[in-house]
Amino acid sequence: MQAKTLIEQSASDRLKNSAVVLTLLDFQHPYFVVAGEAYAPSKYELRDNLTVLQGLMIGGGSRITGKESQVVLIHGANTPTPEVHVLNLKDVGSQKIFEKDMALSNGDIIYIPKSKLTKTIQVFSLINGPLNTAVYAGFR
Repeated sequence: MQAKTLIEQSASDRLKNSAVVLTLLDFQHPYFVVAGEAYAPSKYELRDNLTVLQGLMIGGGSRITGKESQVVLIHGANTPTPEVHVLNLKDVGSQKIFEKDMALSNGDIIYIPKSKLTKTIQVFSLINGPLNTAVYAGFR
């Protein structure tokens, strides 16, 4: 409403009895981000009151390579003082999971880190990968 009034006042010295109509075409919807070892990492609209667990399910859940016991929530990522919480969401079948579940806010980031096993497998694949096979082929 303030924008309409400002435009009308600004135009009043050039136009008589002007009428201004403003239409909002789009705006930044509230959102949250699911990142890391999720099946569908992406930015999602925050349409309802959601928790971290529900947000993870919208993001497809954790891959087998994810470390569900150390899911990171960056709460208030758009604020000057974001909070970082580490949540253990491994025991989905247990009631304890709901005690630690937190509400999501606009701009929150849910990050699923890689498990140690995944990191180890990646290191071994680098050691035994095609590049090293080619280098050592002459020594067989």
